Amino acid sequence: MPPSAPPLIWLLMTLPSAVATSWRLFFSEGPQLPWFRVLRMTSSPESALFNMPWIPAALIAATVVAVLWIWQYGERLAAGTAAVPVEASSS
Repeated sequence: MPPSAPPLIWLLMTLPSAVATSWRLFFSEGPQLPWFRVLRMTSSPESALFNMPWIPAALIAATVVAVLWIWQYGERLAAGTAAVPVEASSS
């Protein structure tokens, strides 16, 4: 190897990485869901639902709310204070 040739590590560091590309997309387009991005790219341009910019954020927020609700319900269930349906007595 000639002394003027860069080591392989420097060559690899100059190539664009997937991590850098992901962060660039995050800061330019906001949070994205891969499956929703595919639906958006393959749908017709007239489709209003897939072209709304706030839909991915709303889906992420709904997921966070659902996870927090399940977490709180699990804590109440573990503590024994969760609402348990009462069976009708047969007397």
